[in-house]
Amino acid sequence: MVVGITQYTNKNEAFPLDKKTLNQVALRSFMVSASKNSETGEAYGWCHALAPALKKIHENEEDLALSMGHNLEYVETGSFFSTLAMGVVLSLEAQKCDLETIRSVRTTMNVLCNSLSHALFNLMILSTIAIACIPGANNGNVASVAVFALAAMILTVVLRFALIKVGYAQGTKIMEKLMKKKEDLAKASKIMGGFTVGGLIVLATKHVSASNTFVSAVQSSSLSSVASSVLNAVPACIGLVCTYVFYYLLTKKNYSITKCVGIVVLIGCIMIAISFVLGMTTSL
Repeated sequence: MVVGITQYTNKNEAFPLDKKTLNQVALRSFMVSASKNSETGEAYGWCHALAPALKKIHENEEDLALSMGHNLEYVETGSFFSTLAMGVVLSLEAQKCDLETIRSVRTTMNVLCNSLSHALFNLMILSTIAIACIPGANNGNVASVAVFALAAMILTVVLRFALIKVGYAQGTKIMEKLMKKKEDLAKASKIMGGFTVGGLIVLATKHVSASNTFVSAVQSSSLSSVASSVLNAVPACIGLVCTYVFYYLLTKKNYSITKCVGIVVLIGCIMIAISFVLGMTTSL
């Protein structure tokens, strides 16, 4: 069957799905990532999650087979926001919309949800929690690791069960709103990425042996203890400076995130070269 030519036989709108069915879809959505492959993406897990709702929407067996068939097409949701796309698709399925429309909306929602999963959840939320927990983990505090894992799991569960209801209730309206705010979301993700990089630089440089070598080399000279304490604060200032520089480049100069990453790599190479030269000097 070719999607877009064959249509549903029963075009009467289905009864609204109850909360129990939506929760069942959200629970099954945890298997979406487990089914990922290079040919169909997350389609097997996607269709498995939607199956209970599709069975209630399509009483006609041929319509059900057609629905499950086109929901086995390539899908890539990014996992964390997958239920938002599922809710929108189920809303259209319940309205017995044209299959080509459902297919187009599904593809668009998958792209949006995949981007939101990476930009908001992976790069912003999880990174922020990790930054807060890393100092404790570096000191051997097992509770910090447990807090990070627990927070990540709670957020994942809450997002899945909440977004399935939002997507189903809003239908295509939420997609239209996200598309209108697409540029703003992309810009916000870039800016947040700059702050995340700055925070990670602070944590990374705090324990770098190269900076300790530099500080110890200066401390062995005639500088006072006050100057030495100032030098110890330099690594943390690097992250702060990088954050402000990236914010300026992203918002004022309209730099791409790729250029900013390139600048970070270049600065890192320069710092490694300087630390190597200082290390050779102190050894002599």
